[in-house]
Amino acid sequence: MTPQELCNQAAAALQRGNPAEAEKLALQALQAAPRDFAGLHLLAIARFQLGQITPALQAMREAVKVNAGVAPAWSNLGHISLAAGDASGALEGFERALALGPPQAELFCNIGNLLVELDRLDEAVTRYGAALALKPDLTQALVGRANALQMLRRFPEALADCDKALVFAPGNPAALNNKSVSLLGLHRFAEALDAAGRSLATRPDAPNTLSNQASAFLGLRRYAEALAACEQALARDPGHAQALCNKGAALSALGRQDEALAAYDAALTVDPRLTEAWVNRVTPLRHQGRYEDALASTGRALASGVPTSEALRSRGIVLFDLGRHDEALASFDRAIALDGHDAEAKFNKAQMLMRAGDFAAGLPLYEERKRMDPPFGAAVFAQPLWLGEADIAGKTLFIHPEQGLGDLIMFSRYAAPLLERGAHVILSVPGKLKALFQSFVPKAEVIEGVPAQFDFHLPLASLPLALKSTPATIPAPTPYLAAAPERVARWRAHLGSDGFRIGIAWQGAQVSNDIGRSFPVALFRQIAAMDGVRLISLQKGAGTEQLAALPPGMVVETLGEDFDAGADAFLDTAAVIACCDLVITSDTAIAHLAGALGQTVWIALRHSPEWRWFLDRDDTPWYPAARLFRQPVTGDWASVFTSMGEELRQVRRD
Repeated sequence: MTPQELCNQAAAALQRGNPAEAEKLALQALQAAPRDFAGLHLLAIARFQLGQITPALQAMREAVKVNAGVAPAWSNLGHISLAAGDASGALEGFERALALGPPQAELFCNIGNLLVELDRLDEAVTRYGAALALKPDLTQALVGRANALQMLRRFPEALADCDKALVFAPGNPAALNNKSVSLLGLHRFAEALDAAGRSLATRPDAPNTLSNQASAFLGLRRYAEALAACEQALARDPGHAQALCNKGAALSALGRQDEALAAYDAALTVDPRLTEAWVNRVTPLRHQGRYEDALASTGRALASGVPTSEALRSRGIVLFDLGRHDEALASFDRAIALDGHDAEAKFNKAQMLMRAGDFAAGLPLYEERKRMDPPFGAAVFAQPLWLGEADIAGKTLFIHPEQGLGDLIMFSRYAAPLLERGAHVILSVPGKLKALFQSFVPKAEVIEGVPAQFDFHLPLASLPLALKSTPATIPAPTPYLAAAPERVARWRAHLGSDGFRIGIAWQGAQVSNDIGRSFPVALFRQIAAMDGVRLISLQKGAGTEQLAALPPGMVVETLGEDFDAGADAFLDTAAVIACCDLVITSDTAIAHLAGALGQTVWIALRHSPEWRWFLDRDDTPWYPAARLFRQPVTGDWASVFTSMGEELRQVRRD
């Protein structure tokens, strides 16, 4: 038989689904005509179908050398190169096939897929668009373009493509999965969870979709369910980078920081360019006090792909931790320039400005907290928000609480100038603080919840903005809270009058904004060793376990299980503070309570403290009786306690 006849039989064998016979016939044809294009082309296809990828690739490359003008050969070269893991070779094959024409939607789509793989995302979007111009209902092109748009963080456009794909292919699991990703990018977590669930109904074992389901659970703060979804995904694909990253996020939210870091690192072992994992591992590193490592992680995040405002914002936070304030501010500015809607970056910038004393620029930006996730002070009422414009004389102004207990104590002082303007002020406080605030001076009306009637409202932390406060005009009418006399008498009898009594607290709530603020109780050991000094624990909850492992000879008095054990918070704490000669505390609500009571309080501050403590000063306009002791460098609590010990010796000599 002639080579042509052998090739014809090889082609027929391929049509019958017999690639082994086709390979044999093509080889026979090539023995007679080694440079025959048809023989090389058919041999490549037969070997490809037999799973012989490398020999198939070699044969197809020889075929296009013999005849570079056959579009199907270049298209087949693209498919074989793709199977061989050669994305650049595949792209060349598809592009040459397209150039030889005619235009084909599927070829444009294939090229788009390869461009995504090569991180040429804008080009990919263009190629998918060309495919859809030829074939508007090509679902794979719509899904592919949605994927590229998501990687470019163009989530509204990606969502529109997913919805179009679902019109043409209702229930398509890939379109539903991509829709969940788009909705996640838009923070529409409940809808994302629904889309992921609908996709899983068709493909219940799909790791990508299970990981997206976990992301939706994370956004809804359903952390245990997020962790379970991650475990399901990883049971099917132990090396699924995004599922490992989501597992880290769930563990971090559940307070399991060491396990979270291990999960993030496992994700990055699989995919070193996973920006989200580089950003997320900053939190456990900060909890471990590893600030330089955290900074390096943000650098890797910014170098690993398209820069994100999250990475820049995270970098700013770590630079702040390290006391590099100008660089931190610049990083927040870059985040805002990249994403003008990044409320958290603006909120962080506000704190930087106010820390430097620039309330005029910082307080308006501080309002961005209302747009954060979760928001602070964003409650909406039928009555208008008051931010200082309207005359409030004779009007009822409702102040609603936000943020932590320390913030409530600190900001409540601004009720005084409101009363001076002739307003009737209603201050809402959490139920557990209502009894304490019955002593509040000036005499605002203190309630729990929302009053039936009022003219204006504003959130607590917007008071300085409404009153155009500056550091020089912070009202400091201390004391403006008082301990209940009968409790003071009871605790004075319990404590006795011996020695120099120091109330101490060392740990705040285990939340992200407490990172670096707490310290071990054992650092009080030198103060405890001073003659006549008595340390009295004001600590409740987390941190009290340290009292079981004090250094030898160190004594800290505890106040029993009944200490502030009722429904009301701080009543016993306030009374004990009133019985003490001094309070020494970390930056917690205890510091604010002691300050509001007019008690002498020493506050141990990390190198870069909360904005309210400003920079480079040892006093504070918030509490005239307070003294600030700052870390000279990040993490150096020893120097803080050395300074306090020296000061205490001087005070007691005086």
